[in-house]
Amino acid sequence: MRNLDGRSKLYALFASPCEHSLSPLIQNSAFEQLNINAAYMAFDVDEEHIGDAVSSMRTLGIAGANISMPNKTAIIDYLDYVSEEARFCNAVNTVVNKEGRLYGYNTDIFGAEMAIKDLGVDVSTSKVCILGLGGAGQAVLYALAKNKAKKVCVFVRELSIEKRKVYVDKICSSFSIDVEIYSIEDTQTLSKCLNESDLLINATSLGMGQDIDKSPLGDKIKLPKHICVLDLIYNPLETELLSKAAKDGCKVFSNGISMLAYQGAKAFEYFTEKQIDVSDILCMLDNAFNF
Repeated sequence: MRNLDGRSKLYALFASPCEHSLSPLIQNSAFEQLNINAAYMAFDVDEEHIGDAVSSMRTLGIAGANISMPNKTAIIDYLDYVSEEARFCNAVNTVVNKEGRLYGYNTDIFGAEMAIKDLGVDVSTSKVCILGLGGAGQAVLYALAKNKAKKVCVFVRELSIEKRKVYVDKICSSFSIDVEIYSIEDTQTLSKCLNESDLLINATSLGMGQDIDKSPLGDKIKLPKHICVLDLIYNPLETELLSKAAKDGCKVFSNGISMLAYQGAKAFEYFTEKQIDVSDILCMLDNAFNF
């Protein structure tokens, strides 16, 4: 157990809700493993109060922070510098305090890249289907575009198509990639896309929290056995979608634990300029979930 003192650095999570987050477990375990004199705490901060939280970083000298829902976009206006990738995605999830100047980054992109790689999927030769295009979905689409995915089909709610199409158009104009956006209610097109795709990524919240008993795919849609499935949700470990993947005979599927671990490792690197072995984080998370 580390002994904190007057020289201990403080790191934080600003999110609402924050009680469920595994970021304190990841970062504090990494501090302890590398014998770094620091502590990481979670603070319930909503969009209305994110400006006050940022001010506290400057006033109290909080060395760094992770940013989660609903603050990833709102925090940008309060930072001194935002990385090109984070600016493109309009989302910051990691902030570093460098002598009073606050630098924002997006480590979800790296997390998505590595989680997909761990599935054994070669993005450059793959057709990908994404469900949802919120903050996580945008980071995933950016990662796919950056790595020159063969084709991407994005499915969102009918009511949000026009809003999400703005980001899709931005991706298409900035990268050499073929991206189409459809209504997730169009089950015929969704089923056709799934049968033609190599990878399915769920970036919606269906399968967690109040929607724990729901799946982004209807009962009538059958997953082809060849498709790899990545559900970005990590709590519960087996969502309704992953249960369906198993029942439909998919050989490769995974939850969001690996993306969580990789983005956390990258955030730790920004915080401390030191690297932590992702396998150590995964082992620690395995023990936390007892699986």
